[in-house]
Amino acid sequence: MAIALALLLAGVVTTWWAPPVTPSPPAYLRVDYGTGSVCGTLMSSDGGKLRLQVSGAHDAVVIDLQQAGNMTMVPART
Repeated sequence: MAIALALLLAGVVTTWWAPPVTPSPPAYLRVDYGTGSVCGTLMSSDGGKLRLQVSGAHDAVVIDLQQAGNMTMVPART
C-alpha cells in the first residue's frame, strides 16, 4: 500500500513539473479557384463550401467547392 502511494505521488510530482507540450506549427490551406488563389486557416468545409480565415480579413473567405481547382497544405502563408 505504501509503495503504491509513493509511486502515485512520484507520478503526480513528475507530471506537475514536466515541460509544457509545444504546439505543432499551424498548417495553412492554399486553394486555387477561378482566376485566383487564397491561403488561410480552414474554418469549415460543409454544404459544398470551404471557409478559410485569411490574415487581414475579418470575415472568412467562402469558396464553392465546384470552383476549387487545387488545394494544397502549406507550412506558411503564401
